[in-house]
Amino acid sequence: MPKLSPLLSVVPLVLVALSAAPARAVIMTPQEAAAAGERACKPATGGMLDCIDIDTTPAAPANDPSIQPLPTMQYSGDQYPAASVEPPIRPALDEVPASLPGNRVTLGWDINFGTTAQYWEVWDNGELRMRSQTFTQRTLLTSKDSAAKAISVQSGVYTLTDMATGRHDLLVRLCNTGPDGESACTPLHASTWVGAEKKDEKPSAPAIDWLPAVTTGEPVKIDWHLWWGTPGHYWQVLDQRKVLYESASFTEDTPNSQSAGTTISGLAPGKHVLSVRLCSKLACASSDPYPLEVVSTSPSPTMPQLAINSGTADSYILAWSLPLAAATNAPVSWQLLDADANAPLGGVQKQAAICNQGVVESRQSVVSTRSYCGQIRILRDQTPARVAVEVCFADDDCRASSPLVMATADVPPVSQVPVTADDTAASPKGAATSTSATSADTGMSSQPAVNADKTTGASSTNSDDMDNKPFDLPSNLPAKNHDRY
Repeated sequence: MPKLSPLLSVVPLVLVALSAAPARAVIMTPQEAAAAGERACKPATGGMLDCIDIDTTPAAPANDPSIQPLPTMQYSGDQYPAASVEPPIRPALDEVPASLPGNRVTLGWDINFGTTAQYWEVWDNGELRMRSQTFTQRTLLTSKDSAAKAISVQSGVYTLTDMATGRHDLLVRLCNTGPDGESACTPLHASTWVGAEKKDEKPSAPAIDWLPAVTTGEPVKIDWHLWWGTPGHYWQVLDQRKVLYESASFTEDTPNSQSAGTTISGLAPGKHVLSVRLCSKLACASSDPYPLEVVSTSPSPTMPQLAINSGTADSYILAWSLPLAAATNAPVSWQLLDADANAPLGGVQKQAAICNQGVVESRQSVVSTRSYCGQIRILRDQTPARVAVEVCFADDDCRASSPLVMATADVPPVSQVPVTADDTAASPKGAATSTSATSADTGMSSQPAVNADKTTGASSTNSDDMDNKPFDLPSNLPAKNHDRY
């Protein structure tokens, strides 16, 4: 059992009460927010996060500081058993309603016995919303015949606010850190829906119009109809189980019928099974699958795209994307490059994410293509004339974007006037409603990105989905195996 940090005060504290003193908000990229530190965040515009650092809990009463323990004996040989870290025992998570009438939900959990946690996190649709080492204890059972109470060993409470209309995939992670800095985490998952504009019951199954059985790589137009039945809130195009496209936009939308369509381009050579899934809140119905084979004599890998997301007076926020179907699994690493010197620019990034939109480098805009993606901040005075991004998969498969000319980058700096969290106008992302200013397409919740392989990919392009820079990127989610604190 890992030794608890002295930060874990036995005095019950509710996490929400930590905001009693005014605090300055800091705008961060999702990657910056996921770095070490205790903070509470809420979504902001441009795919950024509005974060406030959480003050650590005062240390519990202890011995006189002059009383020091003997130094730990170090042994260079093998240890039996080897030093390791144990993940926290799985706690009991409070029930999360399937539907919320408002835009907030309180998450609570209890550990009644076993290994406790050193810190815990809350993620909403792939965005880190809170990380803290502050815990509480809750009453589990009260005796009717006496004053005896059953108290949890460890509990946590946090209230998510400013939740956008749509689906929210929630992740609560309890973690411990090992002797070498490695983390062992126990995840808890829950889903809920904010708002109720349509019927809540499971929708009827859609029907796909005619599709060819064989193509030579040309774009495939997919149209579908729900001629009569229960409509849905949003719809998806799937290849096997991989979601290639999601939207909350319909060409026909009545109380008993719906229709929509999109064009999927760049499908990798080989066999595919396409289908349309219509969803109402958390319930979905799928069309019949359509087998389709892509025959190509000269397959070529899809390259990543790089664009300027936004900027401040002294920095740029760069965003890259690669269509989700461009590889079987996620990239394992990525890095910026000085395109002229052909040299690395900054460190190697290990965290890949999945976004509901991709970037178009030639137009510096966005397109509704589910993509692997990432964001990073770079100082203006350290920015070379041309920047590229190299995205690497397993087996030394690395793909570099075309150079992006930074010397002529015209990005209006974001005001640096300090703001408080309460004053910041956030634009949170719901799963069934896009945050792009001119796009009706949904911002589907992110899915975990794991491992990698190499193949060519598919993308979905619609001229109505384009948006001028600076643009909004949807929420990001770390890989399932991302346990770094």
